[in-house]
Amino acid sequence: MKDKACRAGVSLIEVIIVMGIFVVLAAAVRFFPIEYFYAQSLEDDASKIVFTLRGAYNRAVTQDQASAWGVRFVNGASGVDYYQVFKGDSFATGTVVERINLNESIQFTTPPAASSTDVLFAKMSGLPTGGGSIIISVITEASSSKMITVLPNGQIQY
Repeated sequence: MKDKACRAGVSLIEVIIVMGIFVVLAAAVRFFPIEYFYAQSLEDDASKIVFTLRGAYNRAVTQDQASAWGVRFVNGASGVDYYQVFKGDSFATGTVVERINLNESIQFTTPPAASSTDVLFAKMSGLPTGGGSIIISVITEASSSKMITVLPNGQIQY
């Protein structure tokens, strides 16, 4: 016969400890400001856009696939906003290489709703056509925003 102390099961103490951990976690989530998560999403998307623009610039300067490279920013009338990396002399005649969605809590302020903006970097020189500034913001708080600017010499600032 087995000893009663060796039986498998969960003791009352273990249940109380687990419930206590859940209560502490729930309280931490409840009182943690959601604005922090929005700010992180905004910063992440701004960094990704800058990285993508710099990548397109570098590909154009090095004449990757003997082509100019660009990025199209799309502010859809509904749904998640996104941007696309393309190669070619324009978006209309080019080939889309990659599509990146913004986080669900982030939107484009510039370009405005239901429109798009292209930034095209010329082969070899990397000089941009189009673009200017791209502005992204938190959907629920438009005052919380980031501006990414493509300078006439091809540099990207934010």
